[in-house]
Amino acid sequence: MENSSLARLFACVLTLTGGGCLTSDNGPSSKVGDLPGRSPSDVVSVIPEIVNSGGLAFDAKGILYFANYLHPGTIGRYAVDESAPPTTFIDLNEWMTSYDDRLPRVHGLVMDAEGRLIGADAGTGKVIRVSPDASKVEVLADSYEGMLFGSVHDVALSPDGTVYASSPDEGAIYSIRPEEGKVGILNNELVRADGLAISPDGGRLVVTEPDAARVLVFSLKEKSSGNGPLVTIDFTDAGEVPRGIAFDESGRLFVAMGESGAVNVFDLADARLLQTYDMGGSADRLFLRDGLLWVSGGQSDGVRKLRLK
Repeated sequence: MENSSLARLFACVLTLTGGGCLTSDNGPSSKVGDLPGRSPSDVVSVIPEIVNSGGLAFDAKGILYFANYLHPGTIGRYAVDESAPPTTFIDLNEWMTSYDDRLPRVHGLVMDAEGRLIGADAGTGKVIRVSPDASKVEVLADSYEGMLFGSVHDVALSPDGTVYASSPDEGAIYSIRPEEGKVGILNNELVRADGLAISPDGGRLVVTEPDAARVLVFSLKEKSSGNGPLVTIDFTDAGEVPRGIAFDESGRLFVAMGESGAVNVFDLADARLLQTYDMGGSADRLFLRDGLLWVSGGQSDGVRKLRLK
């Protein structure tokens, strides 16, 4: 399907003030810029198999960390510029207390400025932080106002140090201030919130709702509970579901479309579709670094990369 057809199909924007559905079909956007066309044959398999798809993160040295490596709860470590195979960075089953058959199963990952790995442990419902040498695991949050999180699926880190966590069971985005020990709510009226990303300027937080087939954009300038979305991108008519999301340095939003294997790229200014990449397998979580798009998929799809520039 050509890009213009996909734009008509996907780019449906709902605004709170307008109350309508605006379809963007005004031709190519100037923000396509350095987004080249690519085919599935350009996709390179990096780690052929993982137990389950999960988050991806890089440290300052270019080391890739990926969730659910050998079994649920393990986080793998891979030096992408070296020939050595991946190793296990940490096995959370050796650290986390399990109860009611809830075992560690990490979905989202993000690296903080001190090289600590923050993870959304969907299995135990905890937001955790792992030291750079994997010698310490902290629980940053596992409850709000005395109620345990049912699950957490993704995490995003804002420039001011706030950690945001999505909870599909509660339909909420939690805000966590680790150094203050405070947990709040950005919004608790979502449909099984999943993927999270924060814009490069730190002003917007984006969340996916796979069950509702839409992407919501929130302002981080208004953090009160019940804060409504500024923009909604609706994928209902496309028959696909958005899952993981990430921004590039230009502020373009990359949306992984799950089992379809597509990654769609949007200009959030008008929700215009700029480009679509076929990753040749399930696309659940993604990461952008040094001109490369990294994607984590299902068990047999593993971790792949695609050079964009």
